[in-house]
Amino acid sequence: MKHFIYGNQQRIFLNTALGCPARCQYCYLPHIGLGYAPHSISAEDALALFYQSDDFIPGSHGTILSLGCYSECWDDENKSETMKLLSNLVTHENYIQMSTKQMISREELKEIDSLALYPGQIVIYLSVPTLLHSKELEPGTAEPQERLSPLQWMPELKNLRFALYMKPVIPNVTLEDAPVYGRLMETYQVPAIVGPLLVTGRGTVLVGEGDLKEIDNDESIILQDILAQHGDVYTHSTQLIDSLRTTKNY
Repeated sequence: MKHFIYGNQQRIFLNTALGCPARCQYCYLPHIGLGYAPHSISAEDALALFYQSDDFIPGSHGTILSLGCYSECWDDENKSETMKLLSNLVTHENYIQMSTKQMISREELKEIDSLALYPGQIVIYLSVPTLLHSKELEPGTAEPQERLSPLQWMPELKNLRFALYMKPVIPNVTLEDAPVYGRLMETYQVPAIVGPLLVTGRGTVLVGEGDLKEIDNDESIILQDILAQHGDVYTHSTQLIDSLRTTKNY
């Protein structure tokens, strides 16, 4: 059951699957032994492992809970288990975050929104590291416009918060879409997460349990500087949660 639940007091990752069939060309999973045929467990089993952890600190100033990172938490196989996780975890009042390259429908958004106990408790990161080249680089994902469709339903949602997620910044690819990202940030008043690639190697990042590291990328810095003219930009998703804790909104 290794890898399904891991982390520390600041952040714990919960996975109901290990591996992802999307076959994104920049994916780090194959490099740490996780392939395209996911191995899954139930939400109940994941929660049982989670509650064995001594690191979990309940409450809005406690442990940040991240769904996925070793899988796509909103594909057809996982979304029902993800909803079960959300239904249980929100009761502790911790901040919860999830990133997806799949489409979340209007009805699904309203269901997730109804679970949150306060504004910003659940943050959904809409992962779009490329718009122009998604078809060839992300063959098993939803079209970028489908992934971004939740933004149009924001006025109907009380508690959910969203961010654009350009992580990783793909060299010679992601920067091409900077003008579109900027317009989306201004139109919908959402922040952005912009960060470099993760590659195999000993590192300090929590994702990968010490087997991955970030590689410096000048294009990440350039994109951050460009998008900072349009709204809030963060390097790590947890920085947005820290901001929400301070402001209770963004």
